[in-house]
Amino acid sequence: MTKALTISRTESIRALREAQSQSFYENPNIVHEWRWQAALDDRTCIVCVLMHGQVFPYSKKLENHPNCRCVMDPKTLSWKELGEQIGVDFSGIDEMGDSVEEQRERFGWSQERIDNIKARHGSGLDNFAGLPPDKQIDSRL
Repeated sequence: MTKALTISRTESIRALREAQSQSFYENPNIVHEWRWQAALDDRTCIVCVLMHGQVFPYSKKLENHPNCRCVMDPKTLSWKELGEQIGVDFSGIDEMGDSVEEQRERFGWSQERIDNIKARHGSGLDNFAGLPPDKQIDSRL
């Protein structure tokens, strides 16, 4: 049963990734790259942790393993670049939105949640370096 669940989950995610990859490929005027996004928890393998944050061209596919929980985070053109393509001035649109600190205040987020958000935006190597030694040695990473 465990093997069947692993296969079904892995194949479902593979189909989803394939559709996302095809969407990137068909929209190079919007998506020019993607960033490897790992789950970054104690169930994440070391390979995925180290791949986290690396950037690839839209044509490259995410190579994964059974039960992988990584995703391709699209890097799109900026609002300014998109506007230039269609002749519209999007200069009034804020590129980044609220800062993490502003969201923390607005939604009452804990410091642990803030730390998790910040970790997702760094590199996998930085995340790994910030782990305690016992977690670095843990074979599940």
